[in-house]
Amino acid sequence: MDKKIKAVLLTITLLIYVSFTVKVINIFLADYYHIKGKKLLYRGYLSEANDNINKAIKLNYEEPSYHRTNAALFLAALSLKEGDMQKIKQYALSEMETAYNLQKINLVNLKHLLSLYYYLSVDDAVDPREIDDRLKTKTMTFFEEVKDISPNDSSVYLTIGKYYGLLKEYELAEEALEKALKLKPDLKEAKDELDAVRVKTGFKA
Repeated sequence: MDKKIKAVLLTITLLIYVSFTVKVINIFLADYYHIKGKKLLYRGYLSEANDNINKAIKLNYEEPSYHRTNAALFLAALSLKEGDMQKIKQYALSEMETAYNLQKINLVNLKHLLSLYYYLSVDDAVDPREIDDRLKTKTMTFFEEVKDISPNDSSVYLTIGKYYGLLKEYELAEEALEKALKLKPDLKEAKDELDAVRVKTGFKA
């Protein structure tokens, strides 16, 4: 083989190796910053958590869990009652939509997003009794999309049913919980949730 060709092939091989090595290192570092950011978030150090999570996203933008954690951080910030609350919610929504678009059919991703969308639609995640009607529609739309993506997963219908109940959408809650039980008749949590919803609606068998 010609020496020039060999040199070119060797150069290409080295470039591929270096690129792969850099990518692996970036993924490792991104995970490190993400884990550190989550720990800081759980301890209430929101600013420091945000710094670390943003580093993780910069190193590995394609990982949806980093965007979910960033969304959770924005939602947690709402409890401080500082700044423009609607703008903070829009930041959270943007990160949630990014996570969704990165892995639309990943059930783990979707199940984590269900809870984030619920908290997006309440005025206070710490005391979630007041519902934000402006974002409730987006939450409900997402719930229905997840049902379409995963029509045979009882846990999806259970989770959606629970959140519909909390959003006072009792008819939709009942429908989702009944579907969960149809898919898995021995799912006690779904039965308990359905009973609780029917108490609120005055349902009589």
